[in-house]
Amino acid sequence: MLPVKLIQNLLSQNKIDALLISNFYNILYLSDFKSLSPNEREAWVLLTKENQYLFTDARYFNQIKKDKQSKFNYKKLTYEKNLLNHLREIIDKEKISILGFEADDLRVMELNQLKKNLNSVKWQETEKLIIKLREIKKRKEIEKIKKACQIGDWCLKEIIKLIKPGVSEKEIVFKIEFWLKEKGYELAFSPIVAVDKNSSLPHYNPQEGEGLVKKIP
Repeated sequence: MLPVKLIQNLLSQNKIDALLISNFYNILYLSDFKSLSPNEREAWVLLTKENQYLFTDARYFNQIKKDKQSKFNYKKLTYEKNLLNHLREIIDKEKISILGFEADDLRVMELNQLKKNLNSVKWQETEKLIIKLREIKKRKEIEKIKKACQIGDWCLKEIIKLIKPGVSEKEIVFKIEFWLKEKGYELAFSPIVAVDKNSSLPHYNPQEGEGLVKKIP
């Protein structure tokens, strides 16, 4: 069963009529839509019991309209017609009484604004509905994970050859990023490169340090 349908089936179990999704990665998982920045609110998804909507602005709208296979109803966000306007119309049309939201993602200020302007519905917090679904990997996802691991191993074998005394952590990070991007791959996150005492820090940020390779074992 498709992820969208699975979530729609969960709405009744969670006693909600619809779910407003704000998390960048959950939106990507459900709709295959990817905006530029994970840290900005460039898109929203609304799942009702019968329909699925994706809201974004003009920068992406022409791009997503080309996706003829998608079953999402695309709604353009403009200055004249923002997210609140669209939600109000859908709430009235589909007679939504209880609207769920991602409590572990939506900001307090955003929630207060939604409640203030859409007071005809009861707002119900949900937690990790989609993340729990994402934990169960499909065959294609497993294949992609395996391929990513192979690419990572290949990259490290090549980069190790370039590590020598005097090379900084930042230089190694650059070489890794360049190697991957030159071959057309994307980075899941910025590489963590830590030398000597810095290697004791699991989430060390090489952009903030000045570590240098002193010797090769």
